[in-house]
Amino acid sequence: MKSRSKILKVLLILTVFLASSFPASAEIGFGFDENSKVQIFGGTFRDVYLVGDNVTIFVLLWKMDEGGLGYKNVTINIYKYGRYDYWYHDHTNKKLVSNINTTTDENGFAKVVFIPAESGRYHVETCYKDICADDDYWTPDFAVLDESEGYYFIPKNFMVKPNSTVTLRYTLMEPFTRTPYTNPVNLTIPELGIEEHIMPINGTIEYVLNLTDFNLNEGDYTVNLDSKKAGFIWVTEKPRLFVLAQNEIQEGDEATVLAFLYDQIENKPVSGSLNLTLKYYYKNGSIEEKTEVITLQDGYYVLRISDTSNLDTICYDFHGYDQGWGSCIHVTPGNSEATGDAVFDIEPEKQLVSLGQSVTLIIRGYNTTDNTPPKGNHTLAIHWYTYNGQYEEYLGKNESMINFGDQNEVIRRITVPKDAYYGEVFIGNVRAEFYVMRSGLSLWGEDIDFEYNEDGTFTIANATEISGMLENITKEWHSEWEDYYQPIVNETVYIFYWNGTKVLKTDKNGRFSTESPVYINDRIPLGFGLDGIGDTQNQWYLALHKSGAWDLQNAMVRRDIVRLEVSDQEVFLRKFKDSSQPSSKPVVVEIVKGDGDLVSLVPISMYWNTSEFSFSLEPSVYEIRILPNEWLSFAEHERGINWNLYSNRRFAVLPEEVSLFQDEYTTDRPGYLEIPIKLPEKGVFFVKYWIDGKQYLYFNETDDNGAGIVKIYVPAGEENEAYEYSVYYGFMTGSYVMLGLEDWFNVILTQDTDPPTINLNAEPQVQEVGKNVTIMYEVVDWGGIDSIKVEITNITDLIQSTVINVGGSSTYAGRLNFTIRDLEDYIVRVWANDTRGNSISKSVNFFGKLSKQETITLEENTTKEISVGGEIALAIKSAENTSVEMNISVASEIQEKEARFKMEGEGFEDLTYIKVDTNEPITYNWVILNVSYDESVLKKLGIPESAVKLFYWNGSEWIDLEEHIGETIYDNSPYGNITIYGFGRNTQQNYIWANVSHLSDYVLAIKLPDLTVIDTTPKTVYTNENTNVIVKIKNLGGYIDTSFKVALYIDGKFYGVKELFRIGEGEVKEVRFSWTPLINKTYTVKAVVDYTKDIHESNETNNEKTTIISAVNKGVSKQVSKEGGSITTINLFYYINYKRLSEKFDELYNKSMEIRISNETLQEAIKYKDLAEEHYKETQEYGPIMANIDNVKILAPLRKAYLNLKKAVEILENAVSSS
Repeated sequence: MKSRSKILKVLLILTVFLASSFPASAEIGFGFDENSKVQIFGGTFRDVYLVGDNVTIFVLLWKMDEGGLGYKNVTINIYKYGRYDYWYHDHTNKKLVSNINTTTDENGFAKVVFIPAESGRYHVETCYKDICADDDYWTPDFAVLDESEGYYFIPKNFMVKPNSTVTLRYTLMEPFTRTPYTNPVNLTIPELGIEEHIMPINGTIEYVLNLTDFNLNEGDYTVNLDSKKAGFIWVTEKPRLFVLAQNEIQEGDEATVLAFLYDQIENKPVSGSLNLTLKYYYKNGSIEEKTEVITLQDGYYVLRISDTSNLDTICYDFHGYDQGWGSCIHVTPGNSEATGDAVFDIEPEKQLVSLGQSVTLIIRGYNTTDNTPPKGNHTLAIHWYTYNGQYEEYLGKNESMINFGDQNEVIRRITVPKDAYYGEVFIGNVRAEFYVMRSGLSLWGEDIDFEYNEDGTFTIANATEISGMLENITKEWHSEWEDYYQPIVNETVYIFYWNGTKVLKTDKNGRFSTESPVYINDRIPLGFGLDGIGDTQNQWYLALHKSGAWDLQNAMVRRDIVRLEVSDQEVFLRKFKDSSQPSSKPVVVEIVKGDGDLVSLVPISMYWNTSEFSFSLEPSVYEIRILPNEWLSFAEHERGINWNLYSNRRFAVLPEEVSLFQDEYTTDRPGYLEIPIKLPEKGVFFVKYWIDGKQYLYFNETDDNGAGIVKIYVPAGEENEAYEYSVYYGFMTGSYVMLGLEDWFNVILTQDTDPPTINLNAEPQVQEVGKNVTIMYEVVDWGGIDSIKVEITNITDLIQSTVINVGGSSTYAGRLNFTIRDLEDYIVRVWANDTRGNSISKSVNFFGKLSKQETITLEENTTKEISVGGEIALAIKSAENTSVEMNISVASEIQEKEARFKMEGEGFEDLTYIKVDTNEPITYNWVILNVSYDESVLKKLGIPESAVKLFYWNGSEWIDLEEHIGETIYDNSPYGNITIYGFGRNTQQNYIWANVSHLSDYVLAIKLPDLTVIDTTPKTVYTNENTNVIVKIKNLGGYIDTSFKVALYIDGKFYGVKELFRIGEGEVKEVRFSWTPLINKTYTVKAVVDYTKDIHESNETNNEKTTIISAVNKGVSKQVSKEGGSITTINLFYYINYKRLSEKFDELYNKSMEIRISNETLQEAIKYKDLAEEHYKETQEYGPIMANIDNVKILAPLRKAYLNLKKAVEILENAVSSS
């Protein structure tokens, strides 16, 4: 582990205290009707008021693309929540306190004044007809307070054991001066008859309660400070329950539920029993329920549900020890792109469309086994979403059935609805998307500047900056449409706020900005939050454009940053005004030891008015609490604030011997990364996290010394891609319980392009029929081996295949014995895949043979016949009487190395090799050699019988006997030259014969085909116009008498396949694919001949060819500029360099400002920069630049844009270098 501080960062949580915390909400509500396109906004512009204040409630009616709806009747209903109604978000039980009918003015605006008579939480409902600004979007609520009390403090609940001692510690702050509270405080515990008057010391009061003085039963005992509820004391000996599970899994994945039982005060595990109820909700609507008693041995229990097929939801409920903990796991469908045995593809996957446009989709489907069209009907579903001015809203879906018939693709025309914003098309689990450009409005603001003075007074700004931008947007931003995301200039934007309306114009960058006055109520404390409200002075701004684009922004009093760091057992606190300037603004800081809302110890509760301090803590889980709710930070660029009275975050101080997560890890392969951890002793641990849209929960035990491994899943990605992990984790040992913690780290995926290495041998390489060949292989990949496949084939058929799932090990060795079954060539091939997706294969040939050795007696002018295994027959007529030893070897491979290389080099495949040796020379009259062949093998190879050849080796080259009938050929063998007396084929009995003058080395062979792609045309096509992609095929080898397939891939995706029948040696054929490109772009087109590997070729490495085809608008051609080079090349040069110069200009301009370059120089540079931008806009009149990169019309303005920007950069470069 790195030497960073032992800090365990924990998710920012909203602390719940006595059901008094409220969910955060915006005070401006929104409603929308997709049919009429009417928007309604309503609510208040502030979060907090006092009893008796004038609360301004407004309504704004707006129709998209038209503007305000004037003189319309609207209704305003004001409700008051009961305390618990609000907490449980029970809006059905709220009480109506005011009903107001009013009319909008000519601009669609109306407002009324409401004066609250009681404190509490209020809800505003504003309606026009049946359109209401209510809970569907934002919750328009506000709080009403009584006049502020004399002090604020952090309430807390204590958990203690009977007959123990507890120290109640609170620090009190006067909210209007932020000074320690100095008056006596009356602390009472009514159930125990305790009433103590305590004088604060620097704002802190303490009371030590010894429970041995009371005969107490288990239960709650309320603590009050001056009649304010400060919490309760829970006296109990019962253990605490903690349960954890995935929120969501994919169908087929395992669900894991963990339960922990522990003594919170002693911080140790507890063994015990609980009742567990499980409910399984199935997709067919059925429900299965069961309850059982489970045992938590050593404080934990693990439930694993492995069969999650056909499930929709799994619900669990643990109960016991007066506690219950339940939740549900949602089961989502898997991510397979196949439907049954079919896989689908939609082109294009994503496109930018306009309203009412008719767009073309090409839908392809293939059976996974043979790429034939899918059978039956398949549902094509289209989901459409409209735009409400801020985000998408569901419109509905259209469904139709697709039947592919005998084609792999169908074409569908789809019309974009007139009110669409986004669309999704599904077939199977494949998705394509439509995006419509809309006006988008974004608003941002500055916090209200706030300074604390040493005399306990405040200085606060009376205005704040509100800024925003109006631009073209799509539902998500996509880099390829960058040129379309243009600012909307010179447009009116309205900003509504507490004191009226501001009317602004967007500038040339689509931006607007204004200084807006803020309303500070000096009867409400400054810089404090409330339960569910981030700031008591918080105020809201609504920005709106005629199109209906809108956004909300709030402004609150600026907070300080409190940064916490832990090193070993030392804790450091530092306070900053911003990221670097120290601050001594007073706060109350508390460190509590406990679990969630139950505290067992308060080591620190103090008034802190310096910029930093430190203290020591023993190993445990703690929570830091800061009053008021300042920003809390565990790292320089990370911070969080609670919408609450105080900010709080959990952290842990680890025992010295614990080692957990580093800041960063690297791995060169996707899959599971193993991270070593160390606990103080034997224990268990869990880690829960999301990555790549999926949630993982890992649980395991350590060894006896506390060492263990955490497995973190790393998705496949680009080189040096960084994945950020936010992990929720915990551990339990015999001495420590630390649960519900959080940490962050990065995993960098480095590039691993090296495939595994394979060592492969087959011994012996040539073996007698019926005997064994031993095959040995070893695969090594230190990044991890995923799988291995071993296949044995002859030249036409697969004989056996084995797949081994290795599972990430770095080495694997295998061994097998194979029995030679016939006189044939064998190939053993081993494929290996590593866990990064790199693959490699290696093959070795081995061969069968037949041998015969015998002593034969030859008589002059008498014929002697010899047969070997039914494969060859010899008829020998000797010119003398002799007895010789004859060794006849028949093999499926040429034995002599040079002779074998010669045969293979000429593109021939040897079928049968015959070698005859004698112990002494024989004087022959003649020899007849009959060699058999297997007709079925030839048919599988697509080779006619006429192509089978019989060759003779003369010591330096192979002689085709058929071509030399009646000739004598030079031979340097002991027998001298050879004469070919006759040659013939018997296609009925499948053999070739030759009559020759003597025996030596012969081979039966065939010339193999060699298919290759020589060209793919055309190189330029027109968008949205059908064209034929022509693929030219040539056979560089022997004749093919069967069919073979040619496949086409476009941009890496399978497009289609065509079949050809027969092709001669040296012949060229063409294949045509009909194709309609839909987008202006450059396509990568790959043609593959012998796509299904039906043809056994002499060269299997030249079957593919990749070509670039450009799709352009009709009428656009590759014009040539007078400056030389194509228009495309020149435009691309200016475009790329303009982008680079833009970045450089910004860098130089900022540098010039820092070193105070003169205004005259800066203005001169800006003049050329503005000229460049004007010319650049001219190029965009023809559409996106990259889509028109071939267009000669953009050359002139693009060149001017580049030259003017270059001049601006040169001016700044010269100024900076000479300063």
